[in-house]
Amino acid sequence: FPSHDISYGLLMERMVKLDSAIFYYKKCTELKPQTTVYWTNLGIAYGKSEQLDAALSAFNEAIRIDPNLAYAYSTRAEIYIRQNKHQLAVKDLETLLKWDKSNGYAWNQAAMCYYFEKNYKKAIQYYNNAISNRYPAAIPLYNIACSYSLMKQKKEALSFLRKSMLEGYNKKSKINTDTDFEWLWNDADF
Repeated sequence: FPSHDISYGLLMERMVKLDSAIFYYKKCTELKPQTTVYWTNLGIAYGKSEQLDAALSAFNEAIRIDPNLAYAYSTRAEIYIRQNKHQLAVKDLETLLKWDKSNGYAWNQAAMCYYFEKNYKKAIQYYNNAISNRYPAAIPLYNIACSYSLMKQKKEALSFLRKSMLEGYNKKSKINTDTDFEWLWNDADF
């Protein structure tokens, strides 16, 4: 009976017995293959156990069943990010943002993807949107500073670095070793 199996799956997942959680979630998908929560839970368990391709398959099935299942897009994007498939992650995150432009988390994740793809202008735009949509500002501001630094825009880089620190970014050892700022390390203003 699936409700017991999903309960066992959730319990096993919490106990970090991921093989058991996967077993129970798979059983649920076999008994009720059209139930998206079973597929997303299976995908999450696979993701936690580093079986990323299997996780993608489970999320793909959930999306096939319900193409409007926002959570499946969000969690699939996380797997794509872990696989360094940033363009695929952005596609899922852009789908989420079409449905909910106030999703600060999706803005931030998409910004991170653009940053890794070296599209710094787009990353800055998306980090700003994340902040505008109530995503905690310290880290996006720091990442904006990194983006400006990588574009060799000293004034903006230092300005956003200061703003990030005012918002609570306090990892000074990271700042002093972050290669995004390497060209500024010996600058008196840094």
